[in-house]
Amino acid sequence: MRRKQFVSQVAVGQFLRSVTGGNSSLFDPFFRCRLLAAKYEGKLYIASVEDGEQETIVGAAYWVPADQPESQEVLKAIRPLKDAYNQQVNPKVRKWWVETFRPPVDVIVRSCRNI
Repeated sequence: MRRKQFVSQVAVGQFLRSVTGGNSSLFDPFFRCRLLAAKYEGKLYIASVEDGEQETIVGAAYWVPADQPESQEVLKAIRPLKDAYNQQVNPKVRKWWVETFRPPVDVIVRSCRNI
C-alpha cells in the first residue's frame, strides 16, 4: 500500500488533526517521522482487511521505546521531516504539544515503568 494512501486513511483521526493544527500539509511529515522512528527503534502494526483484490487499512499503531532519546541514526533519518514540520506548524500547536500534551504523557510513561 502506498504511503499517501496510508496517510489519507488515518488522517481523519482527531489526534492527527490536533498535532498538526488541522494543517493537512503536515500529515505526511508527521507520520513519516513516526514511521521512521518505528522502523529503526520500535515496531509498526497495521490492521487491514481485504475485499477481493482491494486491501484497506483500518488501523495502525507505531511503538517506540518510551522516555529514551532517539539514536543518532533515527535523528539523521527524520531530521529533514522534523525540520519541515517545525517550520510549518502553528506556534500555538507546538506550544500545546510541549507544554500541555507531553508533560502528563511523560508522567504516565515513567509511572508505567514501575509496574
